[in-house]
Amino acid sequence: MFFSAAIAAAFAVNDPLEALRVGLTEIPRDCRMARTVRETLAWCAEDRDWDRTTDRIVKRYEGMSGAHTLNNAALTVAGLVYGEGDFGRTLALTVMGGVDTDCTGATAGSLLGAILGAKRLPARWRKPLGTRAESYLRGRRRWRHDDIVERFAALAETVLA
Repeated sequence: MFFSAAIAAAFAVNDPLEALRVGLTEIPRDCRMARTVRETLAWCAEDRDWDRTTDRIVKRYEGMSGAHTLNNAALTVAGLVYGEGDFGRTLALTVMGGVDTDCTGATAGSLLGAILGAKRLPARWRKPLGTRAESYLRGRRRWRHDDIVERFAALAETVLA
């Protein structure tokens, strides 16, 4: 719920931290996720050092499964903070945190990508992808990005109606 709300907010704000703050409004204030996000943001503000904050995160969640939500959320938040709006730096730092790197990188990239928009993403991140996606879905192995957007827009219009 938190990252879904934060990514949705990212389409309407220009700052990853603002999107994260909006995400916090959509989950219970005292839940573990909210505490994790607030704690990580406080560490980032206090430390001003990626390595120190990452060390704190690793120590705080020591022994937790690599696929757990909290440790990965903390690393994603730290990557977004220390990436300072630079797409490549944000992805690199987020993934360097380790743990569930495909999920943390995808989440940080989705949020910052929503803020930047396709036209402001560095070409080295979008050109290799072209205009086509491939999936494992039977009967829909290949998709054009435009087709995905058109299907989503049509579904959104149906839901809104």
